[in-house]
Amino acid sequence: MKSVRVAVAALAAAALVPLTATAALAAAPNNDHPSGARTITLGQTVKEDTTQATTGSLDAKLNQLCGAPYTSASVWYSYTPSADGAFLLDMTQSDYSGGFMVFRDSPRLRTMLGCGPEQIGIRAKTGHTYLIMVFSDTATRGGNLVMSLQAAPAAPTLSVSIDTSGQVLKGGRAEISGTYNCTNADYIETYGTLTQIWKRVKITGFFDYFPESPTCDGSDQKWSTVVKSDNGLFADGTTKLVYKAAACGLIDCKKVKGTATITLGKGASIATAVSRSQSSTTTDRGVLTWNDRR
Repeated sequence: MKSVRVAVAALAAAALVPLTATAALAAAPNNDHPSGARTITLGQTVKEDTTQATTGSLDAKLNQLCGAPYTSASVWYSYTPSADGAFLLDMTQSDYSGGFMVFRDSPRLRTMLGCGPEQIGIRAKTGHTYLIMVFSDTATRGGNLVMSLQAAPAAPTLSVSIDTSGQVLKGGRAEISGTYNCTNADYIETYGTLTQIWKRVKITGFFDYFPESPTCDGSDQKWSTVVKSDNGLFADGTTKLVYKAAACGLIDCKKVKGTATITLGKGASIATAVSRSQSSTTTDRGVLTWNDRR
């Protein structure tokens, strides 16, 4: 009887070995929570298997501000800069789709500096630690994470020109045009008002032009838009344009504004002359959420 008991005990112990090994393999990484954030330095690229990382109530709470579709397989890193300056996080070399949330000193809604898919830029100051949450933005439980932390690119540049002749289209609409020239930007927008005085009536139309995929390589790019007024019809003659434009990168926006006099005509030749922007400023793009960066 004793030998039978020993054999049963041995079998039971042997049966536990695979289970223990499996449990060890399934353990979440030590940076699965903010308290275990791994240190990363400027210029470093890190690699990590995140397939065993988890998500939880903190991720869901923080995502209330971010708005990512998922926060699966989240892991945490920390960066403490030795000098003031912007930095860029990039995970485009990973084998799964994902994004970032970045916080100053502690992971709270009020300390979130930004979030977005694949790449994000943050302006950093000494004396602070920046907590970085990296996650899968689909139901996929992570994969092979490849993340780099580099110095951010230079601020965007932008100049805008307005053609001083335009066309009158059917229905009293006006077509205006010009060029833009930008660098280090992934978003550009030009908007404003076109006004024409007819007798004592001020005919005013609004426009907002933003190309879906702007070319910002330092070369002149043509743009044109159609302006429609709700209180009258544009006709041949002189108009006044008041406009603003912005080109934004991951961190900064370059803004310009100005005025131009445009002569409209049904058979007018566009781009006969150019009016340059009058003033420009560079501003911080501010805290962006997931949809802002999409």
